[in-house]
Amino acid sequence: MALTESNEFAIGKKAPDFSLRNTVNNKMLSLIEAKGEKGTVIMFICNHCPFVIHVNTELIKMANEGYEQNKADASWMERTANILDKKGCTDAPIFFTIAKELHASNPSSVSAEKMGIMSLKGKEYGAAENFFQQAINLAQDETKKADYYIELAQSQSSAGKYGPARTNARKAASLKSGWGLPYLMIGDMIAGSSSCGGEDACKQKAIYWLAADYYAKAKSIDPSV
Repeated sequence: MALTESNEFAIGKKAPDFSLRNTVNNKMLSLIEAKGEKGTVIMFICNHCPFVIHVNTELIKMANEGYEQNKADASWMERTANILDKKGCTDAPIFFTIAKELHASNPSSVSAEKMGIMSLKGKEYGAAENFFQQAINLAQDETKKADYYIELAQSQSSAGKYGPARTNARKAASLKSGWGLPYLMIGDMIAGSSSCGGEDACKQKAIYWLAADYYAKAKSIDPSV
């Protein structure tokens, strides 16, 4: 492992604001979004490390153990669903349980998104599209709307609705500057529709050139992609 210098903060010092990429779902996350009422723990970890995978197992265990006692606490439910989502634990049964309960008792942009993720995991693309649209309609924050538009585009792309998917990816890009993911998605959709050129080799190559243009644009505005 490479030696990395660490700049420690003094105990009690106020945390500076930040914007970091969540490597599990590629969403940007700020301190305002991540902070909790009693404190915030930021973990810089490797997703494929065995110790990190063990952390995910423990998070799922904690969610299971705390559910019955806290299921009437909307704040706990929403916070736990967000943690499981951010850590890539959306296949865990407890995530489905919390998502359903959240949306049934207190529908919000967050609960609608979690229901959309659950539906997308189950390849129920129509339901996922409906939930992500609900999340967009309920969201007040433009950055969160951008995330929901990307998820809506993903569900539409999975269902073969490439036209609406590209439109919604562009909407996501318009709401969050410097974000390359929407253009990567559009490039992938264009490259995946290379059969549109039929047997004309020149037309097929032109489709790949167009996809490459979107990949280049994504890289030019967002070097992290």
